[in-house]
Amino acid sequence: KDAVKDAVATSVSNVAANVLGIPTEAQVRDARESAVINQELREPEILRGPLTLTLQATKLPTPWIGGHFYTRGYGSIPGPTIRVRPGETLEITLKNDLDEGPGYESCHFNYTQLGFFMNPATICALNHTNLHTHGLHVSPHEDDIFAHVKPGQSKTMRIKVPENHMGGTHWYHPHFHHATAAQAGGGAHGALLVDDPVGALPKYVEEMPEKLMFLSLVNIAKSMRLESWGLDNAFGETTEQKLWKNPNYPNWTWAAIGGTVTEHGSLLGSGLGLDPEVVVNGQWRPKVTIEEGK
Repeated sequence: KDAVKDAVATSVSNVAANVLGIPTEAQVRDARESAVINQELREPEILRGPLTLTLQATKLPTPWIGGHFYTRGYGSIPGPTIRVRPGETLEITLKNDLDEGPGYESCHFNYTQLGFFMNPATICALNHTNLHTHGLHVSPHEDDIFAHVKPGQSKTMRIKVPENHMGGTHWYHPHFHHATAAQAGGGAHGALLVDDPVGALPKYVEEMPEKLMFLSLVNIAKSMRLESWGLDNAFGETTEQKLWKNPNYPNWTWAAIGGTVTEHGSLLGSGLGLDPEVVVNGQWRPKVTIEEGK
């Protein structure tokens, strides 16, 4: 009886998956089996100021289901690693190379009783941006989360890092309200390292090789929902969706009905590639080789 029940559930799940354009269990299994894993970990490019970050359509491979998506990023997932020393002025030119798209005029707040996570009209201005250094103890006038860089525009930030700033590992990401989740959660992020002053650490620590591992959570269904809500929402604003599309699954669209359920795979069953995955420096299941004795 249980075997029959499982078979029926799998059949229904696969039929529903085909209707919605979501990969079937067989497709996901084949993709996972053929995926190249255990590749040596690659580290992002390291930049020091003055530098330029360009927000652009960035390729995100998804080997656990096959194919790839284009998302918002700084040319790679994660973006370049930024290093700065205490006492320096970090100069960053942010260039917005995304396509034109609706701004705040596409936001509506007439249905606030629905709550943020159930109201598509609160997600908007997905191609408008700014930049926030997450973790630095600096002036909010220099690290301005209210700055607005429209598509096609650029803005230069000059951030004075205090001389007594502690060394440490931080990160940067957009902080443009109503688009932050889609941008930062979709891949627009990177590491920001403040160097320790020379002599501040024991010599054996100071000379120790570094390995940067930036973990990014890839939630495909949620990203597709945000894209759908931000560009083609229920209140009339329509823009052609160019990002968060997978060429291996051209008919895959976010389901407006029951979408929040399928994000967790519970409606269609497990094994359909909807569960979030973690990538390390943009790689799925890489490896780090450590020499013997080190």
